[in-house]
Amino acid sequence: VTFHQILEHDGPRDTKRYCLELEGINQAGLLTYTALVLYRSGFSIVHATISTHEGHVSDTFELSATKAEAEHLLRQFLDVPFTERQQESVPLPFHVSPSDCNLEELMRMWGKHPLLHS
Repeated sequence: VTFHQILEHDGPRDTKRYCLELEGINQAGLLTYTALVLYRSGFSIVHATISTHEGHVSDTFELSATKAEAEHLLRQFLDVPFTERQQESVPLPFHVSPSDCNLEELMRMWGKHPLLHS
């Protein structure tokens, strides 16, 4: 997860803009969960790029918020530490195994799983 404020934007002055980038293994309900968290935090999605390729998701959201607490709420939902104009990557709660970083190895392991071939 990478999350940072966009300081210069073409929106209203009373609106803050942010960039949220998510990467990881695609899971059912991930996009729905993300949209719900953004909504509950008080964000609107200005623009989004959603990409899934061979089980790997890479989503980028440009967000806007008028409430000062929106950023704080989102950080609580996603457990994203505060960074001042830095990009920091933090594993999402569903990023559960070291093999997640190596998608090819993970797919190979799944291919050998006996329950998948019964």
